[in-house]
Amino acid sequence: MTSQIKALVDDAPTDDGTKQLVENISIALAQWVSANLSHSHYYIIQDPSGAWIKSTLLHRTQSVGEKTAIFIFSSSEDVAREIDGLQNIQVFPEKIPVIELLFRFWTLNLSDSLIVNEGSDTAPSKTMREIRRSDLNTAIRESKKKTRDTSSGKGFGNIC
Repeated sequence: MTSQIKALVDDAPTDDGTKQLVENISIALAQWVSANLSHSHYYIIQDPSGAWIKSTLLHRTQSVGEKTAIFIFSSSEDVAREIDGLQNIQVFPEKIPVIELLFRFWTLNLSDSLIVNEGSDTAPSKTMREIRRSDLNTAIRESKKKTRDTSSGKGFGNIC
């Protein structure tokens, strides 16, 4: 995770505190990942322009509650199987470091949720779980509070 955080920080603009902000958010995300996800990289499905493919989900029992989600996959086999099921659409898998994936999802407000496919269809332990933006908001807010309690509180700005 350290190399993923370093890569994000190195790519951040050098203006007023942005690198520190990116580092603090990335550290909060890494702490959340270590407690909640199993892989250091995930695959997403993207279109030829590089945009992540979104799905619209409807609540099973309620007529309201539509939201957008981006599916992410823990293995190249799983993402390939999903792409094979898509017809008449040109898409490509992209392997992304988990910290960058969550950082982009959170900062760019790409969808309401990520749906994580952990494991293959043939594995008995396959799980699908939802990561809501609010899950990451909570993790970042808690990290911000801990930072404020143990230091000068610099580096988070007015996020969350």
